[in-house]
Amino acid sequence: MGHTLVEMEKNFYVMFGGLDDKKKDGKTRPNNQVYTLKMSAKDESVWAEIMCDGNEIPMPRSNHAATRIDNVSMFVFGGLYSSN
Repeated sequence: MGHTLVEMEKNFYVMFGGLDDKKKDGKTRPNNQVYTLKMSAKDESVWAEIMCDGNEIPMPRSNHAATRIDNVSMFVFGGLYSSN
């Protein structure tokens, strides 16, 4: 919940952030996880988690906006950094 799903290429999507189902201190918190979704013509879909590193990864967030810049870049804006 609260994530974004951006189409990067035809049938290839990137999902970012949202609320984490792993509760810490009894609270659900935003995350900055990245997943890809590849859909095929045979109505098959494959999800994969992408392990990101570096200083260009946005802070954990939910309820943000995101859009594609080009085939390999997306822009993430706004959102909530805490479950409060």
